[in-house]
Amino acid sequence: MGGESEQTDVFACNEVRRINRVRLIPMVVQQVPMLAVCLQGSGRATTTSYWSEVFLFNADAGQRFQQLPILMTPHEFVASPGPGIVPGLSFVVPGELAGLPPQSQAVISANLMYPAPVYSHPVQIPPVKKVRFEEAVDLHGLGHPGVALASSNRPPLVRDEREGWRMLEGALRPHRLYAARPNILIGLGRTSGGSTAAVAWNINRPYVLHTFGGRKDVSHIAVSTSGELVAVAAPDGISVHRPTGEEVLDRLPVEDRVDGLLIDDSGSGVHVVCVSPSGIKLWEATRKAVVGDFPAVAVPADEPVLECQFAPTSGSPKVVLATSARVVMRSLG
Repeated sequence: MGGESEQTDVFACNEVRRINRVRLIPMVVQQVPMLAVCLQGSGRATTTSYWSEVFLFNADAGQRFQQLPILMTPHEFVASPGPGIVPGLSFVVPGELAGLPPQSQAVISANLMYPAPVYSHPVQIPPVKKVRFEEAVDLHGLGHPGVALASSNRPPLVRDEREGWRMLEGALRPHRLYAARPNILIGLGRTSGGSTAAVAWNINRPYVLHTFGGRKDVSHIAVSTSGELVAVAAPDGISVHRPTGEEVLDRLPVEDRVDGLLIDDSGSGVHVVCVSPSGIKLWEATRKAVVGDFPAVAVPADEPVLECQFAPTSGSPKVVLATSARVVMRSLG
């Protein structure tokens, strides 16, 4: 099955820059659907030349809406989005930038409902010996004001504004966190045995709930638009689960390396988007049918896809993809 796909440039590095970290966050700003594009990078020749770009992008208009003055140092990072669309961002900064003790870290939220961002008071992250948190997910979409944090040498740490901080248990060391309903935190990372797996916790309890499908060598996780389904990509295919673990749909075959994964259950049926070097496939997962097969992203082969996200839009579905050198938007209509 073929398809046409319009590509729009959202951001492009110059010849001396590269993108190292990306977060693409759907939100509503002043009653308009937007995508927050959060980029952090370095020079191509040296990793010490730090730069950042954080801006709101209006997908319907195909243009930038507002620049945001955050992520000014390489020690800051934005929390990944949870389910739903929220009117702000949460991000982590070094304690000294927030007037807190050196070597500490703090969480700050930016409310974007107003013409100028309104920033919360910084909340200090409890110090954990030999731990510096490097990843976060925003829990506001679950109705839990707070964040979950991860590092390379500890299980996640969860903050709920009603109940405070809680360290979770388990052997997984996540490099990426996701939030799903009801009250599920998902970590993608390495197990003590060295394989890559996706593990779920209930954010109200410290214990591991399950490993998705018992699967190893998981490369990508995606939480659906509603937060009620989870897609898991591994070499043996793409499976779709409830956040509580049950596999609910037949496994979709994987014919190429998976570079990006999305799942949408906001309309009729369940649709899975799989980005690979050979193109972008749109699956109607309940029928296990490919309903759209689009050309590969028009970028050089040496630019890996770092992140992908649905663009909030009132028209045909659009996907935003970020590589190490650019951000582009593709129409799937």
